[in-house]
Amino acid sequence: TASAIKDQRVAEARDDERKERQRKAQMLGSDAVYRTSKARGPLIPVPKLLVETRLEEENARNMGMPQSAPKQYQFVKESLDALERDYSTKEQAARGQAYERNRRKLRIGGQADGDADEDEGEEEEDLRTRLSKMTDAEFKVLAMERKARADSEVAANGAAAAGGRGGVAG
Repeated sequence: TASAIKDQRVAEARDDERKERQRKAQMLGSDAVYRTSKARGPLIPVPKLLVETRLEEENARNMGMPQSAPKQYQFVKESLDALERDYSTKEQAARGQAYERNRRKLRIGGQADGDADEDEGEEEEDLRTRLSKMTDAEFKVLAMERKARADSEVAANGAAAAGGRGGVAG
């Protein structure tokens, strides 16, 4: 029947895909190749010194250095911890930047229907973060622009109000 043939072809395609993934995994020296999402996380290259220090610490552990030469092992371990801490800090910063970029992109693309109060709170928070990152000169320029806009609005409203009263009274 047609459905049996279709099912067989689908099964063959899945099997071929699985075999291809296994072949790629063996080629790359891994047990399996996992699919990654389209939006990959930030790829911070691991520094060569960190890789070498990791290997050195692993070799020292395998040779029983923590018991035989604890001072030397402590030096290796502390240097590895310091390098790992630096790398982790850089990686977290890059992840944070990617996260913020993604949030901004998604907010622009479309926002879920929510309360207007929540939107205002987010806008205020965004304005606060922008203001906190500004230099004094940038803040002064922004303040002067806002003052000029406010003055022009007051002048326009004052002229419209005076014109409206004149027509009613006359």
